[in-house]
Amino acid sequence: MYELKLDLDPLLKKMELMTRKEVLGATGGIGGAQARQVGSKHAMFKSKGLEFQKFREYAPSDDANKIDWIASLRASKVLIRVYSEEQTKDIIFFLDVSSSMSYSSFGKLKNEFAAELIASLSHALSNSGDPLGLTIFTNKIVHHLSPNVGPQQHQKIVKTLTDPTFYEGKYDLIKSLSQLVGMLKKKTVIILISDFIGLQDNWEHSFKGIATNSNIMGIMIRDPLDDVFPEGHFVGQVVLSDPFSDDEALIDPNKVREKYEEHNKKKTEEIEHAFKSTRSEFIKLYTNESFIDPMRKFFLNQ
Repeated sequence: MYELKLDLDPLLKKMELMTRKEVLGATGGIGGAQARQVGSKHAMFKSKGLEFQKFREYAPSDDANKIDWIASLRASKVLIRVYSEEQTKDIIFFLDVSSSMSYSSFGKLKNEFAAELIASLSHALSNSGDPLGLTIFTNKIVHHLSPNVGPQQHQKIVKTLTDPTFYEGKYDLIKSLSQLVGMLKKKTVIILISDFIGLQDNWEHSFKGIATNSNIMGIMIRDPLDDVFPEGHFVGQVVLSDPFSDDEALIDPNKVREKYEEHNKKKTEEIEHAFKSTRSEFIKLYTNESFIDPMRKFFLNQ
């Protein structure tokens, strides 16, 4: 890949409106009414947020919503749940830069879209005190920028994203993700950005094993033609190329439209199910639409 065309300035200005509280879900829940009262930045990882520490007796200054009535009945006194203090956590953007991400049917490559998304999110979080890092991968980890804090780290992330020598290659999510997890602190938040094209057989079982013990959020980046062949968009036959090999196929999109759409819908549902089954968050974005509003709504609704 010779050049990435990133349009960051207008995006960064808009993303300044997305605060740390919104991105990290401070107004959301962890999976229960009492946990929601605590307010956790880990809300986008519903079951993996603040950890319960102990019960203590209720005091008049406490929030009555934190009372655990079942425990209170058993102890014959009013008790509230105490959770661990909210701490900063390392956040790693885990970006797929394999060859299928170097595609666009209308102008903006998927990897350009993904790079703008990461640059925008890291900008929104750069003054949060949370260490941010970036790892880019194909069928292996290509480059790893260790988590650090501050605006300078954001600049390092952008510099890495705009280096074309890191892009292109085959795809192996499980191998790369396993390698990454082995390099990180136990509770690091991993934001995985990929088109998820080229997943190997039985990937889901391995992914669940990793995700169950990790904080992972999935962001699927898709070009519109990754999912459907619009009716009337093609005339006659077209050549499809495998992004990971030299294989090509001559097809008539109008004859395979329904099967193509059905196959891609099923694959997306499988991927989303893999995330949701481990209580990991998942969102799908399209490169022909701005990510600003979908991401804001996603984080604010956690």
